[in-house]
Amino acid sequence: MLWPSITNSCDAARGGWPNMKDLESGDLHIRVSASEGKLLRLDWIGKSNARQPGSVLGPFLSGAANAALTQQATLEMHFERLEYFNSSTMTALIQFIHSLPDLKLKTKIVFDESLSWQRSSFEALRVFEQLDGFLSLESA
Repeated sequence: MLWPSITNSCDAARGGWPNMKDLESGDLHIRVSASEGKLLRLDWIGKSNARQPGSVLGPFLSGAANAALTQQATLEMHFERLEYFNSSTMTALIQFIHSLPDLKLKTKIVFDESLSWQRSSFEALRVFEQLDGFLSLESA
């Protein structure tokens, strides 16, 4: 499934990079930073404990994917400062990961393996890393 194009998530910027805004939703904050070196970085901070996070994360991640694709960039999602996420958040992430081969978007997930909950959650995603080559996982 391709994620829908969300035009209000990013606007054309003078420098060519789409202008992504940070996401704040409940206890979750995702800080967006872009570099000239073809990298769009999303730092996940706090807790993702919403009942239906996909309704917010879906459009946000779609906007990030569109921004990265526009610039032929890699998308990096950093979870080292995330304190917790629920199974609904994992479902939203898996849905996004499933879209990567169709989008042809290289994405890296960075997590803190010293946190047992992050290690077990993200190690379970390694099956996707081996399937298509568009996802890589790295411990910080």
